[in-house]
Amino acid sequence: EHRGTPPPPSIKGEPHGKSQGETKGKSGGKAKSARPLPGTHDFVPRNYKEARDDPDWAASDARELEGLRARGAYTDVQGLPPGVRAIPMIMRREIKEGFIAPGKFRHKSRLVVDGSRQFPKPEGKDTFSATPPAPGVKMFLSCACQDNHFLRKCDVSQAFLQSDDLDESEAIYVIPPPGQRLNDQHYWRLIKAVYGLGIASAKWHRTVCEFLRSEGWTAADSNNTIWTTRRDGATLRMLVHVDDLLISGDKDAAVQAWLRTFLGRFEGNEEPAHHYIGLQIDYDRHAGRLKVHQTEFTEELLRSQGYDDCNPVGVPMEPNTYLYESDRPNIPDVALRTKYMHVVGD
Repeated sequence: EHRGTPPPPSIKGEPHGKSQGETKGKSGGKAKSARPLPGTHDFVPRNYKEARDDPDWAASDARELEGLRARGAYTDVQGLPPGVRAIPMIMRREIKEGFIAPGKFRHKSRLVVDGSRQFPKPEGKDTFSATPPAPGVKMFLSCACQDNHFLRKCDVSQAFLQSDDLDESEAIYVIPPPGQRLNDQHYWRLIKAVYGLGIASAKWHRTVCEFLRSEGWTAADSNNTIWTTRRDGATLRMLVHVDDLLISGDKDAAVQAWLRTFLGRFEGNEEPAHHYIGLQIDYDRHAGRLKVHQTEFTEELLRSQGYDDCNPVGVPMEPNTYLYESDRPNIPDVALRTKYMHVVGD
């Protein structure tokens, strides 16, 4: 997921990390990076067959597919209307750490549409969905600490599938993923804005904003990412970053009551706010201290690139290193560029 963390796997479903290629150790030599074996906690399948043969991943895929069916995300059709092209669907898979508790792992499957093949392309006004900037997140947490607020986190399950239905004018047909297609003429017509569609994030954002307004919340910024209200004699604030929400309030009972209301409309999970969009939050409300850092994220990034056993240095390059125009290749190395973007978080 974007949201201040490394970008998601490519639409081809290739996993992040050191599943391929070589990495450089602290000695300067190169070491082969071995792909995790099936059955281990960090194994990520590359295709449907590998996932089907692994019990944990098979169960994860099944949960994702059942979620789509339960939320009425699509309807089965035979054949396509004249002139319509179906878009492929791909199952992305990743390991999520720390969702249940620090050190605990969760298999996460997500079925997405290859939005790059959507035609005609949606206009920018139909795809834009604001997220709070880093200063906004820091301000929200700082205010929560200064006001001695209780702090909780909410994660909406399959959020895009809980947005309002697509309009009739937005009819989109897709090719079901491997294992789900009954015949060559079997397609899905989407009812919900599934992940990967250009309009999916914007449609979800509009849905949640309309619900908050209906419940008496007021947007505190122009992008509708920070909200505030008075409920049950308490001041409540909420930070909305796609499907991850932070809720603070000066009364714990009011925070819990609002979460029950919100989760009565949208299915999800709530828990203490120890992690949020790649950030670690160490909050001692009684002492009035809050620390935000990215220790776990940084250590995982180093591990994924094979640098976790390197010694830290004060500068990013060897002193007296010079880069010249001749050092730049005429044709960029796509693999190196992708790796660099992953490391720097672009």
